[in-house]
Amino acid sequence: MSRKSYVWFFVAAVMVQLLGMLMIDLMEHDATQYATIAMQMIRDGSWLQVFWRDVSYLDKPPLVFWTSSVSYMLFGVNHFAYRLPSYLVLLLGVYSTFRLARQFYGMPESVLAALVLITSQGIFLISHDVRTDTMLMGWVTFSLWQFSEFFDRRKWPAFFWAFTGVGLAMLTKGPLGLMIPILSFGPYILLRKKWKDMIQPYYLLGLAWVVVVLSPMLVGLWQQHGFEGIGFYFWKQSFGRITGENVWRDDSGPLFFVHSFAWAFLPWTLPAIFGIYLMTVKVLRRPAANDSFILWGAILVFVAMSFATYKLPHYIFVVFPLFAIMAAMGIMGISRMNLRMWIWGQWLTLFLISSGMIFLTIVDFSVVSLFVLLASVSVITLSVRYLKSTSDWGVHRVFVFSYVVIVGANAMLHLDFYPKLLQYQSGSVAGSLVKQQGVSEENVCFFVQHSPSFDFYAQMTPPYYRTLSQLDSVLRQREKIIVFTNETGYNMLTDAGYTISELKQFREFKATKLSFQFIIPDSRNRVVSKNYLVSVGNKMSKAQTVE
Repeated sequence: MSRKSYVWFFVAAVMVQLLGMLMIDLMEHDATQYATIAMQMIRDGSWLQVFWRDVSYLDKPPLVFWTSSVSYMLFGVNHFAYRLPSYLVLLLGVYSTFRLARQFYGMPESVLAALVLITSQGIFLISHDVRTDTMLMGWVTFSLWQFSEFFDRRKWPAFFWAFTGVGLAMLTKGPLGLMIPILSFGPYILLRKKWKDMIQPYYLLGLAWVVVVLSPMLVGLWQQHGFEGIGFYFWKQSFGRITGENVWRDDSGPLFFVHSFAWAFLPWTLPAIFGIYLMTVKVLRRPAANDSFILWGAILVFVAMSFATYKLPHYIFVVFPLFAIMAAMGIMGISRMNLRMWIWGQWLTLFLISSGMIFLTIVDFSVVSLFVLLASVSVITLSVRYLKSTSDWGVHRVFVFSYVVIVGANAMLHLDFYPKLLQYQSGSVAGSLVKQQGVSEENVCFFVQHSPSFDFYAQMTPPYYRTLSQLDSVLRQREKIIVFTNETGYNMLTDAGYTISELKQFREFKATKLSFQFIIPDSRNRVVSKNYLVSVGNKMSKAQTVE
């Protein structure tokens, strides 16, 4: 394919991702929480000391909050403005992937690596469900590229930019931003037996520069949390998840990231596996190869994260750029060797993805879904005709169809599926309604149930009451108040005898916990709950209750 074709492929993928950033509401809990923290920074003018609602916040470093706040000031408080800075850094990561691959491989492999990365399903996901990992991936990949430039060619500007990338990655998600370059280049330096490279004093200068980059955050942590905040940041928040000191834990096993990678790297999972095999063979033959850090970084980070006590699928996305480079090697290797088993495996992958999209269309026909159904059938028909009409098993043809299927699938998800799904995220729907009706913040509260998406889309942080006595104290000062609550809270209000006028009833489902039962309309009611937006007045007297 021509270079112009690759450019258009890249532009189309970016346009679909921008479409998602515009069309899809933020998902609870992390994205809406971070977006609200950034919103509060502007309102309160507290940039170094971080708060979420009325709570002193410590869990994540502040770079995402800072950059989103600046974006709000430029473009207004909305979900696109929240996502934009992280997405721009993600694009920097894609470009860094291209440049990193270009240091060692030809133009076809380098362009393929960038396209594989930006069209993997996980990247489509974190382009709109923006958490700290979106920005982390960009800064880490940038630092790996710059470190590689420095080690390979001794470019001193690259040394400065490498440690700048490390500092910004650490400002995004803690010491992981430093550990990934160490795990990538540590074995690389050891196997090259350049012992002097490990003890050079200029590394101290690099680390000192990282401290300078971190200094605004460190000042804020010290002012807000003292030694506890510094210790949490440098140890407990990241390494504590491996040692067990961090309170966050779940029942995910050591193979959790294996199946997470399998779906999140679609449609390039099989080429990536073949590329890992090719790179492993190469490193076993030449342990000191200049590009060996690509394998070490991907595998060692993958293994280290697998031992964490708490895991989410997007944690592993940070090394997707390294897997993308190996996937590009896999695609080119399959092409050179004409390996029909791998080609058929890729066609099967595309068939399964297309079938999934057709299934989603069948269970919920709409104009957009019907269009995507027809497009999917056309793509599959063309694929079969190509296979029958030619003996050319060219991998580039499979690549084109893989690209078309994944971009088309995500166009459908962004235009139709996610907007419909997020109608069940009642917090954002109710918050938008309150904002549209111009209700003032002092006349709104949460009862029993809290929703971060309500805060963001209402652009306010109403108080959260857990007991009836708290609500009574408010109603002594005003005639009525707008309450967002769940079924438990609604029943408590009804049983207590408050004067209730129901403004809106919502169906509630957590978008990030999508299930088969929810997708099927006939079984959806089994997993959907109810939330309410009600006007609550003082309790009725006993005489009124009898009447």
